[in-house]
Amino acid sequence: MKYTKQEAIELIGGTEEDYQDFRGTKEQVSAKLAKMFSIVDETLAEEIAIYANEGFDKMARENGSIQHEGQELALTQIAYADNMGTDGDIYYKAAAIDRAGNDYEINWDLKEEVKNRDVEKYGYLEDESEACDWDSPSDVRKLDL
Repeated sequence: MKYTKQEAIELIGGTEEDYQDFRGTKEQVSAKLAKMFSIVDETLAEEIAIYANEGFDKMARENGSIQHEGQELALTQIAYADNMGTDGDIYYKAAAIDRAGNDYEINWDLKEEVKNRDVEKYGYLEDESEACDWDSPSDVRKLDL
């Protein structure tokens, strides 16, 4: 498709000067476009990284984080009790991510004193912050999604 000069200027969203920048051989124009798009790609990658880090930091502040194999994992949800006596012990679990965006599943076992708690005598645990050793998960699995 062939454009008029004015249509080309409108297409690139520029000015007469911009149009002059895009004149030349096919190779020259291709090189100019490639350079322009590489700058856009680099800028976009930087913006995505900033956004991802801000999101990571926000999740870590709101839901907590753990250290695992030398890296920080931010919980993407509040840990919750799972397996409510259906086929074994109750444990806590939560989803998490690392700064690269990889997904993890984290499990925490109940502390022994919580497992052995006489519920009929003392009732259920009211403060879940004491349910597990939150700094030492029993299982951290990287998920292949």
